[in-house]
Amino acid sequence: MALNLSSHVLRDFLKNKKGNLSIMAAIILPVGLAAAGLAIDTSKMIASKAALQNAADAAALAAASALANKGVTASEAETLATDFINRSTLDYPMIDRAKLQVTVADDTKNPDQFTVALAYDASSLPIWNLYSFAMPGSQIKHFSTIRLGGI
Repeated sequence: MALNLSSHVLRDFLKNKKGNLSIMAAIILPVGLAAAGLAIDTSKMIASKAALQNAADAAALAAASALANKGVTASEAETLATDFINRSTLDYPMIDRAKLQVTVADDTKNPDQFTVALAYDASSLPIWNLYSFAMPGSQIKHFSTIRLGGI
């Protein structure tokens, strides 16, 4: 008799459709929020990369044009490129200027080339706290090399 009562209760429980939406929402909502957070962090990382590459390209062009047209020295061109990046990256909302390292130098392999390298520490983005995913390094690096004196 006890077996019959428990099977009757189980059968009624399985037939009951009340509260199904709550259970599905409790399962799906955290997954959806995690996916949205991942998408936001990934888009911020991609926007930071694009902003760094734009800054490196513009600084290299500014320094190279100063070297070619104004006859400034290499150290003055380095100062010009560094100042350009310091002023221009303040406008990028995706970049924290305190975490940006700027390296400006002549190319060691080719003295006719000038390189501006930027390294940004993006480890503060929550995306790097997701240990279950294979992630790239938290250091975003971009550089731009330009030939001095034309082609």
